[in-house]
Parts: sequence; structure tokens; C-alpha cells
Amino acid sequence: MKSLLPAWFFVLGLGLFDHVARSQTVQTVDGVTLNLADPTWATVVIYSNQQVQRQTRAAGSIFDPLQGKPRFRQVIIVDLRGSMANWAPGFTIRTIQRDLDQEASRVEPFFKANGNPDNPRNSLYVVADFTGKTCEALGWVHPLRQEQILFYPRRGPRRLWKPPFDPDALRTAVQAAM
Repeated sequence: MKSLLPAWFFVLGLGLFDHVARSQTVQTVDGVTLNLADPTWATVVIYSNQQVQRQTRAAGSIFDPLQGKPRFRQVIIVDLRGSMANWAPGFTIRTIQRDLDQEASRVEPFFKANGNPDNPRNSLYVVADFTGKTCEALGWVHPLRQEQILFYPRRGPRRLWKPPFDPDALRTAVQAAM
């Protein structure tokens, strides 16, 4: 049976579906919906999984001096595909939330140093990706053995940084984009 639609429709349609599949909207463990590509924010997105958890913490700390600054946010995407966390997602989310409560105390001095009196806990974002859909939409098709950083500047295309990281260069790039 011959299609009644022109060939260009399918080409354009594939592009549209690809755009939908690459949605930049995520939901955090606290139920906050974020658009990673929101041009009002310079957004640092750090990939993590159980294998690279220690390295993720080190990569995240690179941006500690920026915590609490206007127009900066950091989002951790935790890849939980195929992990035991899938058996108890509620427990996993509550554990991450407790960790974020502790992290808020750790980054509070940076908030104060940047003149931000707000509660840091409200600005700490973690996405628990149990299905892999978020990771795949961001280009992380398979679980990785190294942390990676996606950066969405306020203007311009997103950037992907892979280790080894130069902390000063990363901070400088993010500050320039804020």
C-alpha cells in the first residue's frame, strides 16, 4: 500500500520525534521540574552512577565556589539502570533526599560567601533515573564508567566535558556564561 503522505513528511517527522526524545526537562527527587536548557540559568549537569560516585562528588565540588550565585545551578543525574535501586525506588529516593539534606550543610558557607541567604537545600537537584530515559535523552545511551559534565550556558550550545577535568578552566567557563 502506497503512503498518501509525501516523503519529506517522514523526514521532518523523524526530526520532530528526535527533538521530543531529547527533551531537556527533568524531574528531581524532590518533585521539582527543571528545564536544563532554560536560558535564565547556567546549568551544570553531572552524570553519576554507582561505579563513579566518588568521582562525581569530586567533579561536583569543582563548582562549590559558584553555589548560591544568581543564575547558577548544578544538577546530578544518577543512572540507576539495572541497579538494585530499582527494587526499592522509594527507599532510594528517600536516601538521596537525606544525602541532599547533609549536602546543604556542606555548601551553606558558599551560599553565604556569595551573599545568598536562602536555604541551600532548595537549590540542590538530583534526578534518579531508574529507567534510563533521562540519560538516553541527554546522550548517555549506556551506563558510563566515568563521570561526565554537560554544561548548558545561558547563551550558546551545550558543551560536554569528559575527564580529566581542569577545575579552574571549568569554573572559568561557567562563570563567563553566567
